[in-house]
Amino acid sequence: MQKVTSIFDLIRNNLMALSCQTELLEACNWDEDELSSSLDQACQILQDLQFDAKSYKDIFILVESELGKVLDKTKTKIVMKIIETQRKEMIDLLNAPEV
Repeated sequence: MQKVTSIFDLIRNNLMALSCQTELLEACNWDEDELSSSLDQACQILQDLQFDAKSYKDIFILVESELGKVLDKTKTKIVMKIIETQRKEMIDLLNAPEV
C-alpha cells in the first residue's frame, strides 16, 4: 500500500511544474511561440540524448550541458527545475527492468 504522502508529492510536483512553466513563459517575455520553440528544443535534446550515464546526477549534468547549447542560461535553469520536479519518476524509469 502506498503512503498517503505520495499523493501530496504528486500534487506538489504538478504545482511545481506549473510554476516552472509559468516562470519559463515569463523568461520568454510572455511570448507563447518562443515558449513553444524553447520546449521543442528541450524535448528534442531529451529525445536525442544517449543516456549511457550510470546515475541520475550524471544524466542531470549531461542534460543541463546539452540544453545550455541551445537555450540561454535562464531558460536552461528553469527547464532543469522542471526536470528536477520529476526526479523520482525518472529514477524509477531508469531502474525499471527492460521489457
